[in-house]
Amino acid sequence: MKTIKFKPAFISIIAVILLVSLINGCKKIDKLKTNEVLNNNIEEAVRNSVKKQMELQGGIPQVTLINQRIPAVLVDMQGNAISKEKLASMRLSSTCAGDVPDFVDLKQYIRIYNCSSTTSSTIQFEYQVSWNNTVVKVSPYNANNKTRGRVRIIYQPLNQTWQDKTTFDVSIKDLGVDPGNPDNNIYAVKFTCPDLITDYLANDNFIIRLGATFVSDSSTLDQHALAPADPAGYGISPGDATQPCNRVDKVYFQPPGIIASNVIGVVGCNIFGNSCYSSFFVVPSLSETQYSLDGGATFQSFINYTATSPSGMPINNSRFIREFDIAKSSPISSGTYNLVIRYKNWRYNNSSYQWQIPTSTNACQTYSNTLGNSYVYEYYFGTVIP
Repeated sequence: MKTIKFKPAFISIIAVILLVSLINGCKKIDKLKTNEVLNNNIEEAVRNSVKKQMELQGGIPQVTLINQRIPAVLVDMQGNAISKEKLASMRLSSTCAGDVPDFVDLKQYIRIYNCSSTTSSTIQFEYQVSWNNTVVKVSPYNANNKTRGRVRIIYQPLNQTWQDKTTFDVSIKDLGVDPGNPDNNIYAVKFTCPDLITDYLANDNFIIRLGATFVSDSSTLDQHALAPADPAGYGISPGDATQPCNRVDKVYFQPPGIIASNVIGVVGCNIFGNSCYSSFFVVPSLSETQYSLDGGATFQSFINYTATSPSGMPINNSRFIREFDIAKSSPISSGTYNLVIRYKNWRYNNSSYQWQIPTSTNACQTYSNTLGNSYVYEYYFGTVIP
């Protein structure tokens, strides 16, 4: 039998090929492991981010859209409306101060079911005010003149006030020039009122009445404030919001650096399951999620990248997320952005439509209100992408 002899050079080549194959195989395995670790790290970072947001807010927020345009009046320090005669005299001394808006917009109220208490809840409510004065927390000319909110809970069968709370916990955000009135800026004013009785907030025997006064930086108005007209006509029946298409459940914003340095994201409304979700409320099937980089002029869709099991679900790679899904933006170029996110609820008509793209024929969505809007908006102006 003929013996085949390999030259040393050929043997060296074979050895190199085997070594390279081995290294590449290890690299492939390492890459898979690395991707798995990265995904686990992102999920952990997201869950920690949501947990911190929930702890900061004290529970799970559920938003009821109102979008009610309410006539506005000027009031004195005791809350009494200023007469037309007095208002006219004020206008003579200061055109700016006397130019009172005709209305304010009550945009929404938010019930926060407190995880640490089964009896206590918090309400946040938000107005938008278009004014040619700056809305401030405290008048710079009168320390006793403060922007404040008021929540009254009325027991309807007896027409009795069972809770009446005033709050000075307020945040004010300047949203920029009012497109409908270039002389004014729009201010989003959000009030937070804690320690309300949970049972009252999901019972149709009770009515919630929301009021506020808005203080400006005008020296002429140091003894006065802007206020919505008597809110008695704008009572809200709390039981209306137990169904998901009568409200919006909060999704949780993920700033740059959680998912990736040049990516933002959102997480579904109930990522931790029902352990901290009020039993009064039906969970939505999906949240529809979008974002804007130009202050709300144009919107793009977040992309759901976690709806992969079972495979082939239509909502994967769509703007719709389940209560535990994560969605992300496309990579964003470095810069500073007036970021806005918006979202709303959808609920399938029955389980046969589960995880299809929702439409008006197979699901209901958060209803459109007086001002024609069914989304909740959150503003993150000045967001920096490195």
